[in-house]
Amino acid sequence: MHAGANKTKRWGGFRAPIFSNGSFIFMQFPTAEGHVHDPEPPTYNQLGWGPYVRPEILNRRVHLDPNFGAISTYGHARRPGDEVIFGLKGGAGHLFFMASLHFDKSRGEDQLSWINPHWGVYLIGGFRVKHVLTQSEFSTADLDVRQTFRENPHYTRRDSEPIAHVWISGSEGGLLNVAVPLSDPIEPCKPNEFTKAVFRTTTGKKITENVPFYHLVLLCEENAEEFWKEVSSKNPNAREWVNPVRK
Repeated sequence: MHAGANKTKRWGGFRAPIFSNGSFIFMQFPTAEGHVHDPEPPTYNQLGWGPYVRPEILNRRVHLDPNFGAISTYGHARRPGDEVIFGLKGGAGHLFFMASLHFDKSRGEDQLSWINPHWGVYLIGGFRVKHVLTQSEFSTADLDVRQTFRENPHYTRRDSEPIAHVWISGSEGGLLNVAVPLSDPIEPCKPNEFTKAVFRTTTGKKITENVPFYHLVLLCEENAEEFWKEVSSKNPNAREWVNPVRK
C-alpha cells in the first residue's frame, strides 16, 4: 500500500528522492499541527533531509509511520480493500509499502534505465506481519503487546489517547536498500510490466494501464515467487525476509 510524503500539501507537498543508483530516502509526511508527543519526533532538518523538502516545512516534525525500527510498526488508517491485512497476522504474510519518489540528480545524472527521469512509484520496504489489532483490541491487549508500538507516533502521542484505526507490527523486514519500480519508466501513472504481471486488486482484477494502482491496496498471492525474485535481485538481504535464519 502507498505510504509516505507526496505532492498533496496535507501529506507534505513534496516527493522524497530516489538517486541514480536506485538508492533512496523514504520520508514520511509532517506530523499534524498541535499534536504533542513524548518523546517529540525529529524535524526534517534534524534528520538531514533539508535539501529535499520544501523550505517552509524544514522545522516541522515528521510522522515516523510506518516506523522501520528494531520492530517495524504501522498505525494504519482504513481504506478500501485493506481487509486482506487481517489475513497476514501471525506471520502468515508480508506487508509492503510503495511511495512516489522524485529523481534527484545530486548524486549523479546517469540513472539506471528503470528509474523514471521525473518521478515514479516504487516499493520501498516491508515486513512480515505479526500483530494486526483494531483500536478496541489494542486497548485491551496485554502490556507487552502494546509496548511493541512504543516507538510509533500513534503510541507516543500525548494530547489524546493513543489511537489508530489498525495497529500493525512485524518482524523480518525493513527498508530496502534499492527501490523496486512499480510504475512505467516513462509514464509514472501507468504500471510497469512487473506490476501488471505480479499484482492483482483485492477483488482479483488484473492491473492494467487504466487502473490507478498507486491508490490501491494490491495483493500478491499466486505470483509470490516472481515478486521475491524481483525484490531480492536488487536487495539480496531481502532473501532472509522470506525464510529467516533463526538464532
